Amino acid sequence: PIGATNERGNWPSQIFELVARWFPEHAARARELDLREAQTELVTRYLKTVLAAQPATIARLFGIERAVLDSVLAELVTRGQARFEEGWIVKGRVGKFAG
Repeated sequence: PIGATNERGNWPSQIFELVARWFPEHAARARELDLREAQTELVTRYLKTVLAAQPATIARLFGIERAVLDSVLAELVTRGQARFEEGWIVKGRVGKFAG
């Protein structure tokens, strides 16, 4: 959001702008990123924040095709950065304090 305005009835409305127009240099650098590496990093950081999520939710949230996401998640599991538990992808290794 870049601002707010009062609509009829005095209900405020948010004014939104595209990130790419506000930060064109960042958008240009982002176009140079490897898509798979960016998706992997995005999912990794997301899991660090939420600790556990259902894969379908991650796919929908970030607009990642499910087959691609499944590959990213398998990579995180192989690296020991995540594990599957009852339909959820969970941050970290098995164990109470693993991480």
